[in-house]
Amino acid sequence: MNRKYKKILNCYRLFIAQARRLRQQEKGNVKKNRKPNDSDTKHMKTHTLIVILFLIFSCKQKENQKVKIAEQNQTIELNQQKEIFDQNLINSLYSELKSKFEIDFNRKHLTSLLNGISVTELRNGKEFEKKMLFEDFKCECYDKMKISYSQSESRFILFVYEEFYEEELDWCPESSYSYSFGIKNLKIVDLKLDFMAG
Repeated sequence: MNRKYKKILNCYRLFIAQARRLRQQEKGNVKKNRKPNDSDTKHMKTHTLIVILFLIFSCKQKENQKVKIAEQNQTIELNQQKEIFDQNLINSLYSELKSKFEIDFNRKHLTSLLNGISVTELRNGKEFEKKMLFEDFKCECYDKMKISYSQSESRFILFVYEEFYEEELDWCPESSYSYSFGIKNLKIVDLKLDFMAG
């Protein structure tokens, strides 16, 4: 049976039980050879009305509370589904990186990797990687960025692999960095440099 109808049925049962108690009280008065006067009848009707209104109000309050909790849960789920790396979140991450560390890439590189990526998908184990050039000119020294999520540490991992162009060399010197951070209220928190090589 539907929960809503169970609630209504319970309220109805409470009302019937209260009505029976009132009827028994009235029968008791008759047995004692005391006829209920107008004042008693009016008092009894008022009492019955108050009980009915109280039961209806109580049931309605419980129902409204459950509906409100269900709506809040649904809102939380929808927000989690919509949680993505938008421009605000990307700007927040870039600003943190720029203020705390020396970096050779700019905002457009970070945007190229992160824009539109689902935070939920990352938490579920998906990884995103992109090959790009940090230099402003064409060369064979390609760079790479990757975003993932560490289940054990509950942190997002930004891995940066960089190759430097040197005109006098026939190879590209390289270095790599790994940053980790959290996301709270759609903002970057606790950004750290976990390791650096090269």
